[in-house]
Amino acid sequence: MLLPLPGDYVRELSLAGHLTLAACCNGDGTRHLLYEMVRVTYMSFFMWKAGYGAADYRFYCDAEKALDQLACRAEQGPGWEPDDEAVGTLERVMQIYDDQIGSVSCRAFTECKSKLDRLIRVRIPEKYPDE
Repeated sequence: MLLPLPGDYVRELSLAGHLTLAACCNGDGTRHLLYEMVRVTYMSFFMWKAGYGAADYRFYCDAEKALDQLACRAEQGPGWEPDDEAVGTLERVMQIYDDQIGSVSCRAFTECKSKLDRLIRVRIPEKYPDE
């Protein structure tokens, strides 16, 4: 568990992330691909919190904001294409993510993935009881 992730797995994760980003940036994004970008971003955040990657809290806030704006834009009408600022932010997420998955230990990766899986399972009610 102290060893790094296997090289084939790292390349597979990286390729999937880059293809997702490319599709979103070309206007070919979908709800599923946006969801995958959210997963990559949060996984990167959790790895950063575990001590992997050169970023800071503000960067991840900006990345989350870019993803939120992309989701809002898609709800308003056709178009999954992020603006130039969001593209730059999401490209930086992928660079950091690539560095992280290339150096993270299997144990740390597994722990971060468990945190992500718990976060994704949380159900947020559409309406609160007092509304």
